[in-house]
Amino acid sequence: MIFAHRGAAHLLPENTLPAFRRAIQLGANGLEFDVHLTKDGHPVVIHDEKVNRTTNGRGLVKRFTLKELQQLSAGAWFHPRYSHIKIPTLEDILKKVVHFPTLLNIEMKNTLIRYDGIEQTIIKLIQKYQLQQQVILSSFNPKSIKKIASLDDQIIGGFLYFGKLDEPWRMASELGARVIHPPINAISRDFVTQSHEHGLLVCPYHVNHWRQINLALDCRVDGLITQHPERVRKFVE
Repeated sequence: MIFAHRGAAHLLPENTLPAFRRAIQLGANGLEFDVHLTKDGHPVVIHDEKVNRTTNGRGLVKRFTLKELQQLSAGAWFHPRYSHIKIPTLEDILKKVVHFPTLLNIEMKNTLIRYDGIEQTIIKLIQKYQLQQQVILSSFNPKSIKKIASLDDQIIGGFLYFGKLDEPWRMASELGARVIHPPINAISRDFVTQSHEHGLLVCPYHVNHWRQINLALDCRVDGLITQHPERVRKFVE
């Protein structure tokens, strides 16, 4: 699986509907994106805890209502021609994906800022569109990963982590995760083999350069998260 990290973020404003559409056109068969909650509890697709970098607003996402967020431009920072683009809601994405066989890797951004009930809120939407078989719900927050299986055991939990961990499959298994997301520089063929022996899928992130792509494919990973789906597609073909 080729997951486009925040869509085709090198060509269009990241984490927006146009960026996701373009990523699919470039050869991605999965999308990776980030979700925060608004002040009034709506899941929205944006990477940072603050809107400062990718919109014309300032402040924490959680301080805005959905209506207030949708007054901001999510594209003007990238280029003036994209000033009309708005921050999408998670539901905007799910409405589109329900008609296509695209896999979603949704990262719950609840490590630096805790959002009470973010797991339940996201899973209810996934259930509404009956997309449990098309979603990996990932997080760097162990408590959130552990909640996933108890809320809906059809949804795959993904364990994200930084750096190199000794035997990460142990923690993943304790949390009920079925996928591990190591950084690309933490993997080897033996690492992937041992992960598979423990019943885990391996989907590394930061797989962007030719050398990293070659490493991932040589190690026989199950999927990868990349900012350049077109490069990976060329390798695969």
